[in-house]
Amino acid sequence: MGVKKSVFAYALKYGGELLEELLEYLGKKEYADYVKENRLSIANFLEETELVVDFYVYRILINL
Repeated sequence: MGVKKSVFAYALKYGGELLEELLEYLGKKEYADYVKENRLSIANFLEETELVVDFYVYRILINL
C-alpha cells in the first residue's frame, strides 16, 4: 500500500489527530459526519482493494 493510503487507513481506523485533520480537510460537516460514521468500513475497503490489486499485478507479472 502506498504511504498516503496507509496513513489514511490508519487515521480512519485509529482516529486521533490524523482523523481530525482529515475531517477538517473535508470541509463540509455532512462529509465529516459520513466519514465518522463509516470510517472503519472505508479503511477496510481501502486495504482489501489494495490486496486485490497487488494480487492481480503479481499474476500479470508472472505471466509475462
